[in-house]
Amino acid sequence: MVSIRREQLALLVCLLSVAAAFTTPSGLTTATRSSFPSIRLQQSKETDAEVSSDENKAEHQFYSLDISKTIYTSSIKSPKDTYIAFAEKGAANAKMAKRKIFHQSVLGGCYVGFGGLLSLSVAGNIGGIGAANPGLVKMAFAALFPVNLLLILTTGGQLFTGNSATVAAARYEDLVDNRELIRSWVVSLTGNVVGCALMALAASYAGILTGGTSALCTKMAIGKVGATAMQNFVKAIMCNW
Repeated sequence: MVSIRREQLALLVCLLSVAAAFTTPSGLTTATRSSFPSIRLQQSKETDAEVSSDENKAEHQFYSLDISKTIYTSSIKSPKDTYIAFAEKGAANAKMAKRKIFHQSVLGGCYVGFGGLLSLSVAGNIGGIGAANPGLVKMAFAALFPVNLLLILTTGGQLFTGNSATVAAARYEDLVDNRELIRSWVVSLTGNVVGCALMALAASYAGILTGGTSALCTKMAIGKVGATAMQNFVKAIMCNW
């Protein structure tokens, strides 16, 4: 008897629940219920506005020149993204401590010396083939010299030529001030000269600058100092285009 009453009570509760679902609650009027769609629509619009705002923020963050906020989602950058990364790289280099800029610049100068020494050693010792085909000497030199750039990129060295472009872009975007710009250029140029000089002294002391290597090195040096200042200036622009 008790179990039957429990089953009847459970059935009654279910019926009351179903009936309540299809009736208007006492606290809600028909007008209130009819306003639900507009409320949902308004909430939907607010949600869309928030999403749009978040997208705008994300886009602003993506193209931000702030080093800590830039996010790249592709390994291949568009021209605009490339310029942003370019300027941020210059800002990062310029804001380093002077001793760190100098250290990286000395390493960069040494790596340039490595590439130059490799190019001179190979191109200067081609021998009879090079004498009959002068273009082959230049081709060998041009193919081997960029090795120094690979070394610099993989180790984080700095070059005055690179800083002339990247730090200038950072200054144009107000990421650095004039003092940081001048400091970066002066310290990196000094470090590059020191690094190249150390490599040249080491190569000379080790007896590497002999034979065809020495002849080609001397020929190139005479050709460079024999040109006018404006010619060297234009060549420098063409070299670092």
